[in-house]
Amino acid sequence: MKRLVWLTVALFIIVIAFWIIMPKGLKTVTEKDARLFVLDDLKHRYPNGSYEILSVRLDTNHTGPGKHYTVKAKVTLNPDSPCPERIHLYYDYPEQGYVTQPPDYITKDCKIWGGPGAPIIYEEEAVIASHTFPGTDDVHDYITQYNASHDVTLDEKTGVWTVTWYSEQADYRYIVKVASNGTIVSVEPEFNS
Repeated sequence: MKRLVWLTVALFIIVIAFWIIMPKGLKTVTEKDARLFVLDDLKHRYPNGSYEILSVRLDTNHTGPGKHYTVKAKVTLNPDSPCPERIHLYYDYPEQGYVTQPPDYITKDCKIWGGPGAPIIYEEEAVIASHTFPGTDDVHDYITQYNASHDVTLDEKTGVWTVTWYSEQADYRYIVKVASNGTIVSVEPEFNS
């Protein structure tokens, strides 16, 4: 009888220990949780950058318990400068909960990853191409001399980026058209009216 009491007490202690040590159940992870985690991480990593989530994908190949998401985010540093830096970051949430691979630099040090002739997919690439690619020396000089600002638009039908460089100090501006195939279409000065 005494042995049965000790066995019952030991079993009770084991059950209590497991109950304390083991997690209280798997938390259901949602896409919203993944987005919030990534946005919070970006806010702390790049406090002076602009950032956004480009895609969130449910990882259907994950074999562990619960849901897991693959998140792709974009950060742009110095977006108003002649040399904006664009970085893509990839997260695996919640399994690792942090950037799972090195950042992918689309533009860095006023260079486009592929250089002249590489596809121009992003606004930051169009800005850099508009004053660093062959045939844009006058635009580069204008930016340097007048501390110019820029506006960027994409014609979705033609795939041509238009980068307009302007300054209040100058009586003209430059309009540079950059094709999505990485070539400069035109560089035109336009005088203010």
